Amino acid sequence: MCGLVDVFEAMTSDRPHRRAYPPHEAWEMLAASQGFDFEVRQAFLQSVAPYPAGSAVELSDGSKGIVLAVRKGLVLRPRVRLADGTEVDLAERTDLAVRGAA
Repeated sequence: MCGLVDVFEAMTSDRPHRRAYPPHEAWEMLAASQGFDFEVRQAFLQSVAPYPAGSAVELSDGSKGIVLAVRKGLVLRPRVRLADGTEVDLAERTDLAVRGAA
């Protein structure tokens, strides 16, 4: 697990040879990786949010907002405040999903 966390930290930090990846891109790269034990990788991916609180996101319906909170185990289903001020809990709204960073 320590090695996986170290890789994520390295990917999300600026380096002399490249800029930091946004957390959601690093998360997706690790999700697709085969370089770590499957169970360790799954535990990490369920504990670290690709879109942490404060992230600007675009939802599948085209609306944009800011992530307010992420529940453990539901890292891909955050609570989001939309541009119009309404809040959407994606854990309850299965018709919507995070499309990507806004």
